[in-house]
Amino acid sequence: MTLRSSSRAIGVSSTVAELSEVGAVVESLAPTAAVTRDWLRAKAITNRFSERLTKARASLGSDSAALAKLRPDIERVAVTESAEAFNGGKAEVADAVPHQTTSLLKVWDSTLDKMTCPVCFAADGTIVGIKESFPQGTPGTVHPWCRCTWQALRFDETAGLIEPKPLAAVIPLPARK
Repeated sequence: MTLRSSSRAIGVSSTVAELSEVGAVVESLAPTAAVTRDWLRAKAITNRFSERLTKARASLGSDSAALAKLRPDIERVAVTESAEAFNGGKAEVADAVPHQTTSLLKVWDSTLDKMTCPVCFAADGTIVGIKESFPQGTPGTVHPWCRCTWQALRFDETAGLIEPKPLAAVIPLPARK
C-alpha cells in the first residue's frame, strides 16, 4: 500500500467517524478507482525521483550528496501528496452522504502559524454545504506544503452550529524546513 493510499484510507475512516459525531450515517465505502490512481501516481513519482537520483549521482559522485540535493523535493512531495490523498478520502465520504442530509456543513480548517499562506489564512473558517466546493479550492491542495483540511459540522435550527468532538488520534506531519 502506498503512502497516498494509506492517507486516503485515513481520510475516509476519520471522516466517517467525524460525520457519525454530528449524527450522519455513511454506508461503508468500497475501494474506489482512486486507490488504483494513487498506486499509479506513486509509481510515476517514484520513477521520476529514481531518474533524478541517477542523474544527481552521476554529477555529484556519491549517494549521500545526491540524496541531500533531492531531500527537500522528496519531503515536499511526500507531505503534499499525503495531504491531497487524505482530503480526497474525505471528499469520497462527503459524496457518499445521502442527499436528504441537508443539515451537514463543512468548515475549512487551516493550521494557522507563520507558514500559513494568505489564501489558506483567509479561507480558515469558511463554511459550505457538505457536498459543495469551497470557493478557494480544495483544502490540502491549494499549494505545495498545504496543511489544510475540513471538518464536518451539523446545523441544528434550535442550537445553531454543532461542532464535532475532536478526534482522539492526531497524525503529525514532518515540519517544513
